[in-house]
Amino acid sequence: MLAANDLDVDSGNWNELSASEIRKFNSDSWYLKLYMGIAEDLPSSNAGGGAYRAKNNFIISLPSVASLDRRQSKRNAKSYALEFKENVVRSLLGEYHEFGKKSSAEVLVESEVLRGELNVGEILADIYLENSSNEGLLVGLLSIVAHLESRESKTTLTIMAISAFSHKSVQVRECAVRVFEYWAEPDSVNVLSSFELTPAWLDEYRLQVIRDLEVA
Repeated sequence: MLAANDLDVDSGNWNELSASEIRKFNSDSWYLKLYMGIAEDLPSSNAGGGAYRAKNNFIISLPSVASLDRRQSKRNAKSYALEFKENVVRSLLGEYHEFGKKSSAEVLVESEVLRGELNVGEILADIYLENSSNEGLLVGLLSIVAHLESRESKTTLTIMAISAFSHKSVQVRECAVRVFEYWAEPDSVNVLSSFELTPAWLDEYRLQVIRDLEVA
């Protein structure tokens, strides 16, 4: 059987024309001729894009609108993920957390899980790693994890909860046990049976959770 303190968990521009500008370039040949001295259009296999020969025979290639839209979409998704993460952290920092009571941060996370556009588990794991010294924030974060119904994120969330067994804060370690208690799954018994916790009362709580889950 492993002791919790034996657990070692590693913490782990482009600058191009906008899609609207490319649309203008592709639709308004006079614009190209005016600013680039275009003499002729060249056939292009890049659907929606264009290749043009300037008077000095230098070939100018423009990416397709679809390609730029995909890149813009990726940038927007990254920006949205960062904004979501910052909002969750801000909410966690702005509240007193009592395990089992729904916080505004939990409401944010639940809404995003329903949208299904972000890997919420990975974002929560990042928040845990980046705020590992903030006991209050981690209590609120683990409370969210305990209630989160996201099968896609379960492995990531399980690793996060296990890593909390080795946290220096007794309260955080207790919340980690509660995560597996709330999940009440067969794997919860397997995980809880693999560790011993300190102090003694916390380890007794762990054993009681195992007994309750085995009876259920």
